[in-house]
Amino acid sequence: MAAFGENIGMYEASFSRLPSQSNVYGLSVLSMPTWEGSKLLVASLSGGKMFCLEYQRLQGVVRLVSREIHFAYIPGDADIVSIDSFNREGTQPGTLGGLVIGITFIKDPSNTPAQYLNIYSAAVESGLEYSLDTIAQSCMCNIELQFIPFQLTHTRLCEEDGGDTVFLLGGNDQKIHLFRQDRETNQFMEENITDCFPEFDNLPGNAVWMDTQRVGGHKRITAFGCEDGHVNVAIVNESSKEIQCMGGVQHDGPITSVRIYRSKLDTPCPAVLGNKAPALPVHTTQEGEYHLVVTSVLELAVVYREVMLGGLTRQAILPESNLYDSALCCCVGDVDWDGQNEVIIGTYGQELLVYKYCEGSSRGRHKSNSSVASEKSASLESDFTLLWRRSFAHPILALAYLDMTRDGLWELVVISTKGCHILQHSLEEAAGKITERLETLALQGTTVNGSK
Repeated sequence: MAAFGENIGMYEASFSRLPSQSNVYGLSVLSMPTWEGSKLLVASLSGGKMFCLEYQRLQGVVRLVSREIHFAYIPGDADIVSIDSFNREGTQPGTLGGLVIGITFIKDPSNTPAQYLNIYSAAVESGLEYSLDTIAQSCMCNIELQFIPFQLTHTRLCEEDGGDTVFLLGGNDQKIHLFRQDRETNQFMEENITDCFPEFDNLPGNAVWMDTQRVGGHKRITAFGCEDGHVNVAIVNESSKEIQCMGGVQHDGPITSVRIYRSKLDTPCPAVLGNKAPALPVHTTQEGEYHLVVTSVLELAVVYREVMLGGLTRQAILPESNLYDSALCCCVGDVDWDGQNEVIIGTYGQELLVYKYCEGSSRGRHKSNSSVASEKSASLESDFTLLWRRSFAHPILALAYLDMTRDGLWELVVISTKGCHILQHSLEEAAGKITERLETLALQGTTVNGSK
């Protein structure tokens, strides 16, 4: 597995094989209590099997452990389509009430197929709210679907709508469906989505991927990509349900993923530094910080910059992203520790691509005859550069960037058609970066004290 480009100090630390391949909807990050760290739930499509992956300390060594989780009411002939999970609120404000896991599957796909959504969660205050074995046997509801399910995701409603976290499910009926837990019966039921999400009314196609981001001032950014290549983004006032801005573009092939992200990270000053640390500038949310990554089957992956200001008019391509078959998935993360998020792309051509935004560089210049290059698009010149590339032995289906080992260094999770790869940062690189930052901090502190 060769790596090319600037060395960002990542290497493959662990690999766990799956009995059958997953898919682009088959990865969910389980947000556990801080003392447990994050875990992964990965679907193995055939046979309805689900696996939990986590790091455990065994005989003094931290190792990646994979074990099958047996979810009730998923038959052995089922094909898993999509999975998702979230932390529900506890009985007291500001507390957590445990994991909620949603699984869509197709039963008996070869004969008389039927589609279902199962939702699992343990009883609140049972002490088992994060026990996966207990949750897997606690099926809250089994909902038969009248459509083929696609991506299953979740989002939190605004306070005016109750502040609940709800499931959103795309389907082949050209609709997005909303499932919300009833406070009295504790059952999840489908509700009219346009009451809370007017931007999902009259979709132009089958939405295969969607993302939402709540921003300051009671606003929400919503983006979705369709099977026919249509991409839409909307800015909505959550309180009044007014669509303040909405626009779309047409790509040449099916959309494989969309992701809203911010340019910068907000990293608070560590408490251990106390008053010794120089004052950091107060970060305020700017509308120009929000961008949209779009990957598709046939075209270059692109980033629509500053979607809150210009919608989908400012397009930047991701150079070489069309050279390795289809780009199937994406995520974002600060992999080089400079406070700016990088864009990470996984391709069916077995390549992992990491892009960095360098304003004014225009090094990724590319001309295209794509319909995306309409008169409304400002430019196809790109300020993104390919920072790093790594080859794998199998196609890449899903990505995530998170801290699985609870050591403060985030890992890059790569789901391929054969299993789960965990890329970790080099400890030597991390130690060098910390030393560099501490020296800079000490120098700044000396300058501040000297000026006094």
